[in-house]
Amino acid sequence: MRDFFASCPKGLEYLLVDELKALAALDVHEGLAGVYFRGELEAGYRACLWSRLASRVLLPIAEFGAEDGDALYAGALAIDWAQHLDVQTSFAVAAVGKTHGVNHSQYAALRVKDAIVDQFRSNGGERPNVDTENPALRVHVALRRGKAIVSIDLSGAPLHQRGYRQGKGVAPLKENLAAAMLLRAGWPAVHAEGGGIVDPMCGSGTLLIEAALMVADVAPGLRRERTRVCLTRPSATHNLRSCPASFISGDNRWNTCIARTNWIARVWSSAIRPTASAWGRMTTWPRSIVCSAKN
Repeated sequence: MRDFFASCPKGLEYLLVDELKALAALDVHEGLAGVYFRGELEAGYRACLWSRLASRVLLPIAEFGAEDGDALYAGALAIDWAQHLDVQTSFAVAAVGKTHGVNHSQYAALRVKDAIVDQFRSNGGERPNVDTENPALRVHVALRRGKAIVSIDLSGAPLHQRGYRQGKGVAPLKENLAAAMLLRAGWPAVHAEGGGIVDPMCGSGTLLIEAALMVADVAPGLRRERTRVCLTRPSATHNLRSCPASFISGDNRWNTCIARTNWIARVWSSAIRPTASAWGRMTTWPRSIVCSAKN
């Protein structure tokens, strides 16, 4: 049995608790900007694949005192890093928080990186390379109240990066926040009762795409490049194509494809741009409307 921490935007913890319980996680309880849970390693990877709300899934491997940089270095050096990577594995270290003697996150990340490199050098002379852009292993360090918690980041890139987006608009809505809005609005229940959804202020289509993925029961992590689970992609494609035509965009140029290589599914959108007259001609109103607060 292992301990995990799934981070999320503040205010979404209670939704993430319900989601992780539905994913069969154990001992689930709220934390600050995240949720703690327990389970076998499979539970962590299941959360990476299926969580629509989490930002990252962390696997803690050590906790120790870190009042200053030397204590942080010594604690990181005491971890057996050979259990987690070898000299061929690229890695990166990210740190958050601070303690009395370590008040800069980049400095904390540097000390932990030095400890990892020095351990490998002392054991065999070779060291793994650092890759801050696309590492094979991400190490996460959280500093708080004089202690450091070192974790392996199972998610790699943030989980809101679903893998279907080829670009982004000027002010993109994060996918996990869009999913939270839909859950808070009761979208799954609305759809189950035959309702639809309208996004009059549709930009890049995030809300509609997330709504489609929900009702089609497609894992949000399905298209992520480093999903470490065997997946049956044709079933996801079939589910999306079977979605009823109840997704309406407010922009007639919007036509989103969730497509890469052999996995293609199209999120339906209407050919109209809902002006005032268009709204007046609608005889069947959708049960869910997502729109801007602006007039």
